[in-house]
Amino acid sequence: MVVFFYTLFFYSLYDASETDDGGIGASATKGQFPIHWVLVLLMLFALMLAERTAYTMHSMRAKALYHFGTLAIFTCYAVYAAHTDSYSRAGASRHRVAVLQLFFVLKALSMAVSAAQLRHGFPDFTQGQFFFHAVSISRHIGFVLYRALPYLYELRTIHDWACASTTLTLYDWLKLEDIYSSLYMVRCDLELARLKRRVGDKTRMRQKLLQGGLFFAALVLVLWLPLLLFSSANPSLSANPVTDISLELAVVPVRGQGRIALWSGGALRQMERWP
Repeated sequence: MVVFFYTLFFYSLYDASETDDGGIGASATKGQFPIHWVLVLLMLFALMLAERTAYTMHSMRAKALYHFGTLAIFTCYAVYAAHTDSYSRAGASRHRVAVLQLFFVLKALSMAVSAAQLRHGFPDFTQGQFFFHAVSISRHIGFVLYRALPYLYELRTIHDWACASTTLTLYDWLKLEDIYSSLYMVRCDLELARLKRRVGDKTRMRQKLLQGGLFFAALVLVLWLPLLLFSSANPSLSANPVTDISLELAVVPVRGQGRIALWSGGALRQMERWP
């Protein structure tokens, strides 16, 4: 997953130095993304999905096939990149080489962890998600960010249900995961905040301002900001009166150059208000 997010955010540094259109950032402003960037992300996502499937099904054979297959693919690509002029130090910029080298370092670390898992095998029983193992501020923030990512929690839950041996239906599995998540949030709230307060202590004014005040201000902006944007106070919505009208008729050939003007008129400089 680290390699996936690294490619998602830093591939533009690798791509911009070799393309004349400014890379991914310039393409995004035009409303489209480079197909090679999308294909790389799809490949990394498919590899993550395959590894997760092998882990959920506790299949060491599938894990070994995935490990040696990806090792062969990335080794061949690394050799190709090192012996190609467009990827070598002499033919590429320093930023492009650094981004590519860091990508291979991250992938090498991932392969090392995968090899250790292949050596020791899968655990017979797991303790659920990584965040549920202990309570800390970092784990709590990480879990909140994990739940905030669009569809990531749902994709993981549905995939685990499809690959695991269970008697639960999909609805029951989703409900059970939601119960685990709610219990963990309550546990974090108890151990990180409420246990530090005595019974009867009032909520601090700073907490009220940071939580209630900011949330209240955000709701007020959601309600009133659209009205202010589309009001007469917005300078971009100023009146745009018509000051000139002209009409011209001409014959333009389908092929070739030139045009034949038939009639032109207008150029009315003073506009009259219609009744």
